[in-house]
Amino acid sequence: MSQGAVPISADRPAEEHRCAEPPNRRGPRRPPERAPPVTAGATARPGPQDPPDQHTAQYRYHRDLFPALHDWENTRRAIVGFTGQDSPEGLLGLDQMGHFGPQGCDLVADTVAAALRGPRPDPDGAPEGGAGGAAAATVDLCELGSGFGGSLRHTVDRLTARGVAVRRAHGVDLVAEHCAVSRRISGSQGRGNVTEICADATAVPLPDTSLDVVTVTGSMPHFPEPGAVLREAARLLRPGGLLVLTEEVSLSPGAGAPSPAFRATHPEGVFFVTRLADRLRQLDRAGLTDVVRRDLTAWAPALLAERLKVVRIFRGSVAAIYGTASADRIRDTLTAARQEYLAGRLLPALITARRR
Repeated sequence: MSQGAVPISADRPAEEHRCAEPPNRRGPRRPPERAPPVTAGATARPGPQDPPDQHTAQYRYHRDLFPALHDWENTRRAIVGFTGQDSPEGLLGLDQMGHFGPQGCDLVADTVAAALRGPRPDPDGAPEGGAGGAAAATVDLCELGSGFGGSLRHTVDRLTARGVAVRRAHGVDLVAEHCAVSRRISGSQGRGNVTEICADATAVPLPDTSLDVVTVTGSMPHFPEPGAVLREAARLLRPGGLLVLTEEVSLSPGAGAPSPAFRATHPEGVFFVTRLADRLRQLDRAGLTDVVRRDLTAWAPALLAERLKVVRIFRGSVAAIYGTASADRIRDTLTAARQEYLAGRLLPALITARRR
């Protein structure tokens, strides 16, 4: 099942809320020393912000959900046998299964490309891609919480198709096993501009102001200290650099907790939820400005309904690739998230901000 084939029947997410800039205009905090550059496969110690068991918690959760990805070569053959395509497009969505899937990566890449064209586009104006034509830019990019690397690879491909040359793409993940899988997949596709970095997202071994774009594609709920992650993103960005977040199951409207049904598939200690007001404060304290939240509450439930439809129709193929238990967990995970959106307990969103 190629998740890239799932249609988006929902309307294009259009509603934006420009967040009023608070009076606090502190610059981003700086670590005592500049971190050195890294090479492929670089590893950093977990940052002081993370509980010591986060590696184990995240590894076990994702290992149980996607065991087949750790046997990538055999899984790849099964995917190719099903899709008939031996290319990144044929593998789309089957080496990453975030709640928003490839469509969430498309939102991130299209937002980056539009931002690089100049003034912020009118979300209710020109069709997707905007009226400004293809972007002409070369960027250094990093994804925090990159997991198995599928989101990063798809985002790079989407940006390239939109005229944005990605000079270097760094995927940062705390779990060494995830980085190893991503490295194998990237290597099998001949991606010379992708580097996997095993590091805590609060302590990335890259220099200050070394990046044009930082993305977090669905991984915000996996960060127990999201404010520290946002400060690190600001440290990495050049002045005027762009941060793009997809908040899939990481934002709540207030103090209310997600339902027990949600927690059955999104356990505490692996998924962390932040109130919207707190997220906006975290962005400001990180030294980020021009914050815009695009409300996805109409788009996300329709997207997940379409993804669930395909999962059910092709359940046999999904089970053959991932295993029966994983196929059921994927279905239950998407179902639980959709119910939280419909009940208003979680706020799906796309957030952008700039480094001051």
